[in-house]
Amino acid sequence: LTYEPMPGTEVLATAIRGEVDLGPTWLRRKLGEGAVYTLGFDPTEYTPQRCYVNCFDPGLDVALMLLKGAWREAGHGHYVVKHTVPGPERGVLLSSHDIDAPDANHGGQWGEAGAIRMADMEKQEGVTGTYFITTDYVANYYNSAIVKRLCQLGQCPEGGHSIQHLYWNDLPKGTCKETKATYVPSLPTVCGEVRVNFQMMRNSMPKGTRLDAWRTPYLEINPHQYTVLSQQGVIFDSSLSTGDVRGNFPVDLPTFPYYDLENTSKIKEMWVIPVNLEDGIGWYEDGVEQRREVSPKWLSEFKHRWAEQLEGNGANGGWNTLLIHPSMGVGKGVGPENLQTKIDATKWVIRYAKKIGLHVASITKLGDFWRGRHHTRLKDVTYKDGVYKGRIVVGKLPVRRFSLEFGDKIASFTHSTSSPTLLDGRR
Repeated sequence: LTYEPMPGTEVLATAIRGEVDLGPTWLRRKLGEGAVYTLGFDPTEYTPQRCYVNCFDPGLDVALMLLKGAWREAGHGHYVVKHTVPGPERGVLLSSHDIDAPDANHGGQWGEAGAIRMADMEKQEGVTGTYFITTDYVANYYNSAIVKRLCQLGQCPEGGHSIQHLYWNDLPKGTCKETKATYVPSLPTVCGEVRVNFQMMRNSMPKGTRLDAWRTPYLEINPHQYTVLSQQGVIFDSSLSTGDVRGNFPVDLPTFPYYDLENTSKIKEMWVIPVNLEDGIGWYEDGVEQRREVSPKWLSEFKHRWAEQLEGNGANGGWNTLLIHPSMGVGKGVGPENLQTKIDATKWVIRYAKKIGLHVASITKLGDFWRGRHHTRLKDVTYKDGVYKGRIVVGKLPVRRFSLEFGDKIASFTHSTSSPTLLDGRR
């Protein structure tokens, strides 16, 4: 929609199609102590082409930035909001890996199993990765020793990734009583792929180890998926991309109107953490699926795409979820030596993220922060003569490394709890 601004109305943006200026589409009119904004566009469709992975799509971030800007103006620059990061950093990087190939589970001419080589690197870099495990005993490449070894390295798997790594969207729901003893490989179900996968993983993990995350094969969505996952105690899912949800923050699934899901209102809690960086670019050519894999030939292109997203989301306080398969990959020109390329590429992303001030952690640590942040409220906040006052009301879940962002640089911070505080500019 385009507008004819009245006198005293400021034009903030115009609409352009091709090289043609279509006229004002975003207006601001002062009113008393504040202002009225009029938008003639949908912020969720900010980009002209929807982006799936490996391309920056601000999507809903634009709407959040508009709200934050309005809040800043309403407070004459003196505002306080809950920061989106656990600490003073600009944004987040979550490094994740799908263990769904023979060379990720076993050693060979490529050296030690890919999952272990990746975990060793991340341990050396001082970060914890998130490992989603496929327990494919049907094709006979699952290696339970990998799960145990990952735990020994402090990189214990946090999520499941099915049994057979099948295309997922047409599978029936199943009975949700499936066990490995009753699992029928020729008749897979959503319940069977989830329940048996978790059963096998728990048999290889120390008792009490958390296993409450999930990623679906091929990032496909089944209408029954989230009700089944919720029944199995899953809290964090990473089966959608930023192109699906149009945002770069965790999504509160029970309130998200995704069009082809079973009734999500019965789900008690489920946070979807979308993928935006991946080690492959897929497309169809003459009806045949193609994939360009991270490899020496294409590494510079991937680095350019990843850097753009890390910088963009860092500027927005957004989250980045990296998906790297610790295996040689598929496609032309990809051989055993490409596993090291994947590991080096992951190391590059981790170091680049730290360099530009992003917080790097695993899905459970970051997810726990977001859950606690979600239930924490700011109340009775006031500003006068350079002093902010207010209350932080913690909800039903603890929140660690909780961070506030102010409109001003903070000189001192006092509070009535025993928690330590850190000042870093406006945070």
